[in-house]
Amino acid sequence: MQIVFEILLLAVTLTFLMAWGTIKKQRKHDELIHQLLYKCEKKVLKAFEHKDQLSLTEIEMMIEGTKASLFWSKDKVEITDARLMSGQIIKTLVDKKILTQISKNKFTLIKE
Repeated sequence: MQIVFEILLLAVTLTFLMAWGTIKKQRKHDELIHQLLYKCEKKVLKAFEHKDQLSLTEIEMMIEGTKASLFWSKDKVEITDARLMSGQIIKTLVDKKILTQISKNKFTLIKE
């Protein structure tokens, strides 16, 4: 009786691990993009320690070449065209009320 219980427990454990792996594999792309955006946001916020205002071109130059990877995967993403990502990063920071737009291409940090 104990052997049957151990076999069932092993089967349930293996099924759980396989399902978890499948879900992680399906969400890998989204996690990579999320991590890339997070790294870029950190770079932009760190730049505001030295400057009061940043232009769109400065932000684009800053995030160009940023890479992200997941520790459990060999896949990596890198920003090769910063103009495509800069708009999304700035929009996210403005929506979070961290940045404010002071002119068409100038942004500043909101001081609390």
